[in-house]
Amino acid sequence: MHEFAIARSVLAAVRAEAELRPGTRVSKIGLRIGDLAGLDADALSFCFEALTKGTDFGSVTLEIERKPRRQGCSRCSKEFVVVNYETSCPACGRRRPFFSAEMNSNSPILRWRSYDADSPRTEGLARE
Repeated sequence: MHEFAIARSVLAAVRAEAELRPGTRVSKIGLRIGDLAGLDADALSFCFEALTKGTDFGSVTLEIERKPRRQGCSRCSKEFVVVNYETSCPACGRRRPFFSAEMNSNSPILRWRSYDADSPRTEGLARE
């Protein structure tokens, strides 16, 4: 279950950021997960909760945003969302392999989106 390792890594990264700002209390962590990540969002949330329960991060909320895979058509330039691995362009019908160079760069695998924290020096710190 790689969701456990990812949850642990996310938690370690946020802890490291919070330690740079003494007195900081993290309240929310946001992740953006692309369709190609192969991650189960429910399993990731479960692992995060298991890792934080009974710790100083026990009240931290993990917010997961799913990001669909987007692809552009080299024939008609239409950009579209890939659903059920169907990569045919809905506008012109051009068919491309699932893993093609035309995948849009706005289709992340896994991206740190944000975290919210309160500290003595900054209120509502948000990082994206």
